[in-house]
Amino acid sequence: FADPTAQESAFPERENPKLFNSSSQRGSDFVLQSRRPNIVFIMADDLGWNDVGWNPYSSVKTPTLTKLAARGVILENSYSLPKCAPSRFALMTGRHPIHSGFQASNARPDQPIGTPLEIPLISNVLKNLGYKTHLVGKWHLGFCNWSYTPTERGFDSFFGFYGG
Repeated sequence: FADPTAQESAFPERENPKLFNSSSQRGSDFVLQSRRPNIVFIMADDLGWNDVGWNPYSSVKTPTLTKLAARGVILENSYSLPKCAPSRFALMTGRHPIHSGFQASNARPDQPIGTPLEIPLISNVLKNLGYKTHLVGKWHLGFCNWSYTPTERGFDSFFGFYGG
């Protein structure tokens, strides 16, 4: 194994933030951004710890993700269930998946289940704070009728598919 102390840092801007300051950015834009940051959640099914370029022993090159991670927050101590829908439920609601109704399986088109409508999603919270909310990718939190779909649950737009 390579010595991680001998490798280049994946996050040079954390070591020398002056290198990454943009002098061309207008002051008012910077103030606006510092008050309300952009928020991007990336959830990848079956992603392993060593499947991203910023971990010291990874041979996988992920320059775009590494750049995003360097300027954001990396959540490394998390646990998930062996199915994707319960993990999505936890991310969207902030609640343990046992409250989802499908904690042991995924929602199928023939099942009349979904994330309970009385539970607010992070999209609702962010929208109430003035954010624009968009979802790209897999929903998999119920689609037995329109009230369970992303654009009815606080997302301004949705591009993806409802099931897994």
